[in-house]
Amino acid sequence: MLRAIATDLWVAEQPLKYFGLEVGTRMTVIRLNQDRLAIVAPIKLQDEMIDQINQLGNVSDIIAPNLYHHLFLNQCKQRYPDATLW
Repeated sequence: MLRAIATDLWVAEQPLKYFGLEVGTRMTVIRLNQDRLAIVAPIKLQDEMIDQINQLGNVSDIIAPNLYHHLFLNQCKQRYPDATLW
């Protein structure tokens, strides 16, 4: 579930176990100009979250800021095939 933290800025968090450690994961959604959205460090997208994102605008960019943020990158790109991967 997305949570607004500022104007045009949302986060969603999920539990994540990685190599036996509970590390959690957080995704950020940023509204850019002209109702374009950037998703930073995508997490596992669920139907309710996809609906929330779609109500905010059109995903134009998907950003994996480092090698540890690739786990759900393919799922996000499949859902938003026109978005640019960074």
